Amino acid sequence: MIRLRDLMTRSSRAKYLLWRTGLLGDAVAVRFLGGEAIVLERSLFHGLGIAYEIFVSNVYQSPRSIDRDSVKRIVDVGANVGFSVAYWAARYPGARIDAFEPHPKHLATLRRTISLNRLDERVFVYPAAAGVSDGSSNLLSAGVCSRIDTQQENREVARGLETIEVPVVDFFSAIGSDQIDLLKIDCEGAEYDLLMDRRFAEIDARAIVMEWHTTSSHPEANHELAERLRSLNWDICEIPGETLSPIDELGILRAGVFWAYRQTPARAGVPHPRSSSA
Repeated sequence: MIRLRDLMTRSSRAKYLLWRTGLLGDAVAVRFLGGEAIVLERSLFHGLGIAYEIFVSNVYQSPRSIDRDSVKRIVDVGANVGFSVAYWAARYPGARIDAFEPHPKHLATLRRTISLNRLDERVFVYPAAAGVSDGSSNLLSAGVCSRIDTQQENREVARGLETIEVPVVDFFSAIGSDQIDLLKIDCEGAEYDLLMDRRFAEIDARAIVMEWHTTSSHPEANHELAERLRSLNWDICEIPGETLSPIDELGILRAGVFWAYRQTPARAGVPHPRSSSA
């Protein structure tokens, strides 16, 4: 079985093993054989597991072929500490990346990851949560599983977690009308509001990879989100199995990943939203 350290350069593997013993403090920067560099933190809840999912299990590898040279723009909602940004940048070297991340501590690590990978000219960071309007919200801090507190009726599930007030930007205004070749959404339940917003139908995107989350407010969110996309002429490809969730203290019941691909107008039998003369 491949381990995360098996993908690292020799020097990074040595640092990683020392770090696992606790001799190098909380954080260590490591580089993979493919060139990607990430920062691992002992205090980051589920951080190692997420790194394993992305770089070893390849949860973000598209089930359908995507020409890497055709990917010019990636939008990463929930960039966290930058694992996904490093992954996308290495696999789509011609793409610029818009990254949304509201957690102050994660933002600092994300910016360090961008610097380690020399991506300052390719990555634009929104230091905010992606929402359906500008404003602010409370963030429940739980490492890589941190989430915006949208469940007003379930505050008991968040008892004992640090709450941080963070800015929220209107996602649809932020991304504008330029084509998105790859849209990644992993925002611990907040994806429901984004997809259900009427403006989502107008997004000019080619492919989506999304981690869905069911909550007590939306216990069938995975089915509802898939149906929403199908109604907008997207093909759904569900990835078998579930992710590291459930995270009971955050009110998340189940989680998983699916890919969605925009059907061509001819295949769908209806015009693309942006192809209408209206």
